[in-house]
Amino acid sequence: MTHDELRDLVPIYALDALDGDEELEVRGHLETCQPCRMLLESDVQAAASLALAAEPVTPPAALRSRLMTAVASTPQAPSLPPAVPLRPRPPVTWERLSALVAVAALIVLGAFSYRQTRHLHDQARKLAAQNEIFQALASPLATAVPMTGTGPGVNASAELYVSGDKHTAGLVARGLSDPGKNVYQLWLIGNNNVPVPVQAFRPDESGLALVQIRTNLSNMQGMAVTVEARAGNSTPQGSFVLKS
Repeated sequence: MTHDELRDLVPIYALDALDGDEELEVRGHLETCQPCRMLLESDVQAAASLALAAEPVTPPAALRSRLMTAVASTPQAPSLPPAVPLRPRPPVTWERLSALVAVAALIVLGAFSYRQTRHLHDQARKLAAQNEIFQALASPLATAVPMTGTGPGVNASAELYVSGDKHTAGLVARGLSDPGKNVYQLWLIGNNNVPVPVQAFRPDESGLALVQIRTNLSNMQGMAVTVEARAGNSTPQGSFVLKS
């Protein structure tokens, strides 16, 4: 396969969905291709965030009555004394509770699986759109700019991937804490050393943020991220958490 064909398989490899010759060929390619390894890292992190994407669902009001009806109609196996009693016999209430839990699990899975599946499909479409960003940047012409944590973001880190034409970039940030009602603001620092607002964003529950950047970066001297009380400030008002 060509480099482009192998690069297109990297997101699938990150989800552990390849097998046979394709898996072996992609694995061998990753050993020699640094841009594809960088793409794999971002894909794995984005895929991991899907585990936290499903929102809690409130059970329907009729669930209790269906559950109790199912328990009432479930035959109970007769209890037999053990041949050699080593410990006291479990109380009957625990046996009934075990049956209740088993039936409840089946009902809940059947009732919620469709909604959760649709939610995960929506997240997968978002992940595919994000993959398009980083696949476009995973070329020998892309430049990776590391960003280090500072101030309240001392445990955070990030990489800024800038395309060859310097009109597209992607930010992959990790270890960001929940800003609460605040937002994170990305700033472009140009030749005049004056920060210019680029985009506000929020990380997911794991502290991961994937930010698409579409602006002219030809005069970029650096990037920075601050915590702001609101989006839209023309100059930084809050603390710096990431700097390049």
